[in-house]
Amino acid sequence: MIYYLLAVGTAVLTGMGQVSLKLFSAHRNLPFLRRIFHPQFMFSVTCFGGSFLLSVYVLQYLDFTVFYTLTALNFGFVALFSAWVLGETIDARKIWGIVVIMLGLAVFNMPAAGWL
Repeated sequence: MIYYLLAVGTAVLTGMGQVSLKLFSAHRNLPFLRRIFHPQFMFSVTCFGGSFLLSVYVLQYLDFTVFYTLTALNFGFVALFSAWVLGETIDARKIWGIVVIMLGLAVFNMPAAGWL
């Protein structure tokens, strides 16, 4: 069970990195070296790097098909983080889309997690 939680952690880190990159995109007029050493960019790289390292660890214990389907959680986390950090709205269509994704993940992963 802990490896499933760690796999969810990879999706959280990826979502954080993506939203941070969106915030960083406002700094496109900075010179190249100032951009790559900007704290927001470094935070994004750290999130993506952490997600990568955590993925490598988790893949030792979970089947690839199970792990890869859990990456779909990125949709939900990006929506939540973008609403929270960027102030974007989550309308009914997005909520239904996220619910459908979550239901699909639950159905797909029930046998692998021993829930069925």
